Amino acid sequence: MKVPEGFFLGAMGELSELAGELARRVVLEHGRARRMLKPVAEGYAKVEVSRGLREECARVLEELDARLRGGGGRSAVPVFAPGYFAHMQADCIWVAALAKLAADLWNQNNVSYESSPTTTALEQEVIATLAKALVGWSPEQCTGHLASCGSVANLEALWLAREKAAAATLAGKEGEWGRAFKELWSLVGGQGFKPGGWSSPAGGLVLASEDAHYSIEKAARILGLKLQRVEVDERRRMSTQKLKEALKAALEAGERPVCVVATLGTTGFCSFDPLHEVVELRSRLYQEAGCWFHIHADAAWGGPLALLAGSSILEADVEAALKAMAQADSITIDPHKLLYVPYPAAAVLYRDRRDPLLISTYTPYLFHSELHQKSLGASTVEGSRPGSVAAAVWAALRLMTSSREPLSKLPRGMLLDRYKPLLAHGLRNARRLYQMLKALSQQQPIKLVPDTPPQGNIVSFQLSLPSKDLAEVNLALYRLVNRSLLSPEQGVFLVSFNERLAAIRLVLANPYATERTLRAFTRMLESKIQELLAGLQRQATCSSMEAGAYS
Repeated sequence: MKVPEGFFLGAMGELSELAGELARRVVLEHGRARRMLKPVAEGYAKVEVSRGLREECARVLEELDARLRGGGGRSAVPVFAPGYFAHMQADCIWVAALAKLAADLWNQNNVSYESSPTTTALEQEVIATLAKALVGWSPEQCTGHLASCGSVANLEALWLAREKAAAATLAGKEGEWGRAFKELWSLVGGQGFKPGGWSSPAGGLVLASEDAHYSIEKAARILGLKLQRVEVDERRRMSTQKLKEALKAALEAGERPVCVVATLGTTGFCSFDPLHEVVELRSRLYQEAGCWFHIHADAAWGGPLALLAGSSILEADVEAALKAMAQADSITIDPHKLLYVPYPAAAVLYRDRRDPLLISTYTPYLFHSELHQKSLGASTVEGSRPGSVAAAVWAALRLMTSSREPLSKLPRGMLLDRYKPLLAHGLRNARRLYQMLKALSQQQPIKLVPDTPPQGNIVSFQLSLPSKDLAEVNLALYRLVNRSLLSPEQGVFLVSFNERLAAIRLVLANPYATERTLRAFTRMLESKIQELLAGLQRQATCSSMEAGAYS
């Protein structure tokens, strides 16, 4: 793929002049809107700015710009550099950034419909579009909302799972807890059931792979749930067999599984847990043992790759896992990752639109009956939520859909179509870089982790030296590579370090990275490895000489 069409500013700011013109228009149009609304009450005194204050405002922005560019000793991280492979962030769609600015000037709070009618409507449209395009759910069936990050979305999903389990305890007959969990709404629908009207006890079991995001552990601790890690296979995917064994052992011990979390695109390796197998396992265990549990798909990173279903670019198991999102009870998606929206923008989706009632909280000054059904904030972990985030995500989804028809009227296959070549580009780059590093391993002591072609767009490797500490050696290599930020004459290349596995991680989500970028990175990496090995050899020689001097 060539450098992407003008959805991004460009690594050298090629579209900054156009973006500047439109940013000026955004601010001027906002001022025009204020004048048209005529909100002036009697006695209003027009706002004026003195020359001194005008200069001070300019000075503040100039100081900020200088600090971002490195005036304070270190610049902001150049995620727009073609060689930026460090973390799960990249350049953002600039129109989305301007949309965020436009809505920020209105300062809307999506906690309730009354305080944000337009941006709440945008948020609802965003959720409906994500659910249809990525999962295949209809807006009439599902619901959800935006959140500040995937960690909050995961926390809320586990909270809902815990409350649903607690409700099942009250609604089900003795020995029929699994059935009550599975069929909760049909059991309580006509019995005057009041959501939140019980004391939810701590306890219950959450199962997730050993590579699941750290937010799952954090959420379990907050909620008083027990987290059990499930072993992964040779490709770093949760083992369905080990999951089955863990579930059966829990049932025999009298524990109640509340939720199984399947990660679609792990942060360490972009591995895809076999969600389709987890769904099948739940059905079998329900038939065999009456066991039911909530299934949460943490697709914060890999979820958008569902847009590539039906193409040859996805592995069969990855596609099967992504398609199985339709059978999950809740899903986390992060538009601020592979949908290239400015931070912070995450989303949590629920298959059954009634489920959030289980965690809803009534506040009379926000959610009075007339507008309660239109408000999203009654069942969110966060209270205040910026309406500008909804505007930013909406603008990105609107721009990245080539049809000009309203998003709500388009079939699934026509939504977000402009993302497809961008996402496929990242997958191809990961596979190409894997091949290059595999070839490099014939000359240099590196090992791919795992040593199989990448399922997604992340590649990890280790420098392995006999008699040398693995973590110490790879941390040293990581530091050598990232020094390019301090002397970028040969180009900036940035990577990240997986401390738990002592591996260097490369995230191939950069829209500007090309075949030439990957080749340049591989050459640079080889030179840094040689530099490190030479340094270690010098240390060994000096140590040997010192030992001889004292012998």
